[in-house]
Amino acid sequence: MNATVLHGARDLRVEEMPDAKILEPTDAVIRVVCAYICGSDLWPDKNLDPSDRARVMGHEAFGIVEDIGPDVRTVNPGDLGAAPNRDL
Repeated sequence: MNATVLHGARDLRVEEMPDAKILEPTDAVIRVVCAYICGSDLWPDKNLDPSDRARVMGHEAFGIVEDIGPDVRTVNPGDLGAAPNRDL
């Protein structure tokens, strides 16, 4: 999958990343059909030092649920899902 990655101030790149997968029993994987970068993602663009760890941008998305962990009870594969926040 592609992701927008901030490497330093004014150094924004689109890069290939590993596909998402279930890691925890409460995880769900969503095939993103619409996503955007939130304004809070852009603050580091002014002053991120290139020596800082690169940051994957965007934390709000909508899509179709592709897979769920065994403890997920509120959504099923094929449902419309939202990812209002994520931790990479």
